[in-house]
Amino acid sequence: MHEDQSATAFQKACSALTRAVRCEEMIRAKLDVPWYCQLTPNAVTPEFVKLLHAAGCIRVDLGTDALTDEALADLMKGFDMARVLEIDRLFTASPIEYTHCIFLGGPGETPEALRESIRFTERYLNPAQIYADLGIRILSGTKLQRQAVKAGILREGQGTFVPAFYVEPAILADRDTLDFVRNAYLSHRNWYLWWGLGGQNLTERSKDTIQAVADMQQEYEYVMQGKPRLERAPKPVTAQPLKLTIGTP
Repeated sequence: MHEDQSATAFQKACSALTRAVRCEEMIRAKLDVPWYCQLTPNAVTPEFVKLLHAAGCIRVDLGTDALTDEALADLMKGFDMARVLEIDRLFTASPIEYTHCIFLGGPGETPEALRESIRFTERYLNPAQIYADLGIRILSGTKLQRQAVKAGILREGQGTFVPAFYVEPAILADRDTLDFVRNAYLSHRNWYLWWGLGGQNLTERSKDTIQAVADMQQEYEYVMQGKPRLERAPKPVTAQPLKLTIGTP
């Protein structure tokens, strides 16, 4: 999800070109079909936004992933908050509805940085919605898994078959910051926090979730006692080309 899925500059350029070509094909075909898409801010240019609108796009979900420079750098997104603000203004000036999809409490994000990201969002960003998760799903073999072990979120050698999530421990331990986040999301009708808010504060919800995951991990390890486990997926077998000889030597 992070270093393993970080595209090269060439791949990003090719992906953006492919999207643009598809938009041009839709325009030529005169398709009267509303549609939406998901984009990384890296792919967005003023010309591309105009092309999206001309092709019938009515909504874009942006994979912004974080709203602090610290977290964006650690996630190796390839852009900073100045770029996020630039993209936000591009879409604000267009007829296309747009959403920022983000993770709160990612690696490198401090309680104060998280608070400041919310203040920044309220002051400068203007999306139709913000969809947020507290924490990031940890996948095996990733930088995030190694960071989770170092932070004490996972044990050394612990797999991720049972879902596990990275939230900076300093943020989970800061009840005032968690209350600040909860109150901010409750105060904006178009901000959504996937953990659910209801009548429970984020501190108690976090504790309940951590305990539930620990219980699932314990049950999984009990069931798997003495059973072989696949540590790493086998490499696919590459078929060798078949050599054919025509005629008699």
